[in-house]
Amino acid sequence: MSWLSDNTSLALGEIGLDGSPARRGNLLLQWDAFVRQVALAHEGDRVMSLHLVNDDERGYQWIRQHRNSRGIVHGFTGSLKQALGWQALGFYIGIGERLLSNMTDKRQQLLNGLDKSLVLLETDAPYGISLDEMRTPDSVVTLGQQLALFWNVSVLDVEMICQNNWLRLWGKNV
Repeated sequence: MSWLSDNTSLALGEIGLDGSPARRGNLLLQWDAFVRQVALAHEGDRVMSLHLVNDDERGYQWIRQHRNSRGIVHGFTGSLKQALGWQALGFYIGIGERLLSNMTDKRQQLLNGLDKSLVLLETDAPYGISLDEMRTPDSVVTLGQQLALFWNVSVLDVEMICQNNWLRLWGKNV
């Protein structure tokens, strides 16, 4: 804990559970690490970046029951109901390439239904959807343009929304 006390600008992440077939075998170890990392984030008042893949809502239920900390649900691709649940806890939804590609009716409903005061853009650089596609942090510009078109607002509006959200997440006054 003293390391966190000495480094006040640190966040914790990616904290998570990965139930994908390749990683499913070590779920007990993952769960133990997840619980301890969330507790550490809470004790140190740190922002968490959550990585939850095929975890059947266990991560959400744990954080909801314990009202732990604040953070970002990284690389979100779930349902509107799930997103609103996270936002009700004060977590930001990370909107990236995976969510903005292959736009379906469900994804449109999700993006339209989000509380815009709890969203952030993310590139997940250096990789895109596929490990063969390299991305740079400036890929966020393209994502911002896509989101602006979808929300029917200017790119500057998306930039201001995300900038204000980022500052709020880190406890800066806006």
